[in-house]
Amino acid sequence: RLLCPQTASKRDDESKVGKWRGSLLTSLRLGGPHYVIPLYHPAFILRDWSERDTNVFVLKKAFEEFDYWRKNGRLQPLPIRSLIVEPDFSTAFSYLTDLADGSSPVSVDIELLRRKIPYTIALAKSSSSAISIGLWDYDMDHLLAVWRLLHKVLSTKRIIGQNYTSFDAHWLNALGFLDSCLLVDDTRIRHNILWPELSHKLEFMVMQYTREPYYKDEGRGWSPREGKAKLMRYNAKDAACTYEVFERQEEEFVERPELLKFYRNHEKPLAANMFNVERRGVSVDRRKLKGLKLYIQQELVKSCVKIAKQVGKAVAPDKKTAEILGSGTINLGSPDQVLEMFKGLGLKVPRKRGTGKESTDEETLHLMYADSGHPVLQEMLFVRELNKIGGTNVNAKLKDGCLYCVYIVGGTVGGRRSSHSNPLGYGSNHQNIPKHSKL
Repeated sequence: RLLCPQTASKRDDESKVGKWRGSLLTSLRLGGPHYVIPLYHPAFILRDWSERDTNVFVLKKAFEEFDYWRKNGRLQPLPIRSLIVEPDFSTAFSYLTDLADGSSPVSVDIELLRRKIPYTIALAKSSSSAISIGLWDYDMDHLLAVWRLLHKVLSTKRIIGQNYTSFDAHWLNALGFLDSCLLVDDTRIRHNILWPELSHKLEFMVMQYTREPYYKDEGRGWSPREGKAKLMRYNAKDAACTYEVFERQEEEFVERPELLKFYRNHEKPLAANMFNVERRGVSVDRRKLKGLKLYIQQELVKSCVKIAKQVGKAVAPDKKTAEILGSGTINLGSPDQVLEMFKGLGLKVPRKRGTGKESTDEETLHLMYADSGHPVLQEMLFVRELNKIGGTNVNAKLKDGCLYCVYIVGGTVGGRRSSHSNPLGYGSNHQNIPKHSKL
């Protein structure tokens, strides 16, 4: 922070090494050609060994920079990227025409306004050239021409994208641009095959594979009042950096052909097929759903009555119900109130090994119930299960009578698929069903 104030968070004015590690920075406090490269202190690695691999990457990068300086007598310059923002119609049309007529892959990234409206789309023809185009910036005739060219590029070219099949593709499909992911190379899925133990966020891969300093905060919290150019520059940089990540991954796949075969024959077609499943959704029997909702409500009431008899106070399953019942009601959704309730019953609450703090999470409840067999703990576990299946599935937002989900191919270190609700706000996680449930 002393050397590079730009690494300090606006929230607490503390330097965020986790974000900036591996970035090639300069300091006004240092004279002469130099780079400042943040990394975790070795003593921290001894406490958190999971960060060791990341520090190895950073130290390797530091050595590569020093080696370049030693051989060339000067610093290696940072990458220069041509990022076109706020293009007029002729510039946008010309760039899209080059992409449509060319033979190279195209890197694609979209940005949303208020997380609800597709606002800009960036396309990169290489790691050094990208354009960000406003999806609504032109008059109707020009907009039609731009959208038709976008459709041609997105449906005929080999597309590169970060988390593309789980996010961008759904928004683009909602706009009518594409209905297939067969030509998509998702850098997140590829990274999970090459480096399953590492973070698969774009900011991490940019640190691992490129010399681009950390920039992801440039797009966070953006407001239209700041002008569209700032968002578009961030959008275009994302597309260009994703292209460079893709190129480096291609080199790694050449060195590890067995992983390339696995990606081409299994993970890539799986991602395309899962996209089709996600678009289609699962039909819901609304009559049975209504009955399940009623059953859950009745069971919650029964459990709360049983717990209330044990503690001698009114009990509610959530904050809203607790407020309706009035002051003095215990909200079973509040960890602090549940902790106080347990102590009032004389129950000993174990402390978490990592934090040393008392907890009321599911694992703790199971341990306490196994130790004491107290009926309140049994009912608490059932209340948690009812609320969980209610929030995850029963109360999920439907669209045209269908329940939607997005599956993350290669979502975990072990390769298990993870899932979450549709990026457009519909559905839920289809995989997680409460454990040990009477349901």
